[in-house]
Amino acid sequence: MDWFYPQNKGVGYVDAAVNSGAKLLYMSMGMNDVNVTTPEKYAAKYVSVIQQILQRSPNTTIVAAGITPVSYSSTFTTNAKIRSFNSALQNAVNSMGSSHVIYFDAYSVVADPGSLALMNGYSSGDGIHLAPKCYGMILKALYNKLDTTAALQNMQG
Repeated sequence: MDWFYPQNKGVGYVDAAVNSGAKLLYMSMGMNDVNVTTPEKYAAKYVSVIQQILQRSPNTTIVAAGITPVSYSSTFTTNAKIRSFNSALQNAVNSMGSSHVIYFDAYSVVADPGSLALMNGYSSGDGIHLAPKCYGMILKALYNKLDTTAALQNMQG
């Protein structure tokens, strides 16, 4: 979460987000963090980045996306651990009480309802990263989620 590298030049993530001028920003971070930190520290760092962006760009609406599941056979991490990180993030976002910050449950969009693992055929091959066909599904679910929030009013205001 600390660095973003457009065109191989180190630019802070917050600077890149603010300088984009986006009215709607989708943030998806954390898969690489699940094995090196705690859910609470992860959520605190995520919220810190959101707050830094909002300080400099208060009219931006930020979607904080949960971490997507791994396949049943993946040994990278467990889906129970991912769900604990997502729960911590959702609680942290909700406690912010801002109409400009929305938690989005990307996990549920691509999870098998029975096993709660990444749905068969949704992995790009490594059991961790998503197949291209998943992004349209996530975008559709995101549109539906945004329709239930103040995001459109925020972007027009």
